[in-house]
Amino acid sequence: MSGRDELSGAVYREVFDGLDDGLVLLDPGTGRITDTNDAFAALIGVPRESLLDRRLASVSNNDDRSAVASAVARLERAAAGESQAFGWTDR
Repeated sequence: MSGRDELSGAVYREVFDGLDDGLVLLDPGTGRITDTNDAFAALIGVPRESLLDRRLASVSNNDDRSAVASAVARLERAAAGESQAFGWTDR
């Protein structure tokens, strides 16, 4: 990895973890969690590392079927190469 790539990774991690809102990145092909920030891990109450490779539904209380259907549709569009960003409300 070049010095520039390492710096970009460090800046990404600092910004990602520095936000107060909980953030989750999902693999569009599997729907599994690939990264979370510290704020999300704190909301769930578990270490960040224990969330990796889990499905969002396994750590969510959101049972609104339309919200779940919307999230799945966005993941499918992301898997097809279309950039997606969306919010998820949870209890």
